[in-house]
Amino acid sequence: MYQDATIISSLGRTILRAGGVYADIAAAHPRRLSNTFVLDSCYGWSGVCVEADPLRVSLLRAQRSCQVVDTCVTDVEGQEVDFFVTSAEGDTLSNGIANVGGSTGKLMKMR
Repeated sequence: MYQDATIISSLGRTILRAGGVYADIAAAHPRRLSNTFVLDSCYGWSGVCVEADPLRVSLLRAQRSCQVVDTCVTDVEGQEVDFFVTSAEGDTLSNGIANVGGSTGKLMKMR
């Protein structure tokens, strides 16, 4: 989706190489469709990746240097939500909070 390319063209390669910090909320797959993979792997930035899907949490921990926080982010602290988790490593964007975009996978309750 070229969000990483937008960051690179906006900041310029010199600033990018100076290092930085990112926060990636709903990080999803560690590489595919990732907004921060290039910052992490090519420019050495540090960051926090927030992801609720257990499969993707394990992939992020194995393949990225970011600090991974395994939680579901909602607009109300402590709220319990229905969350669809993936059953495969695919590129799907359809996991997530039910009725907010998530529609496939195993349904779990998350806080």
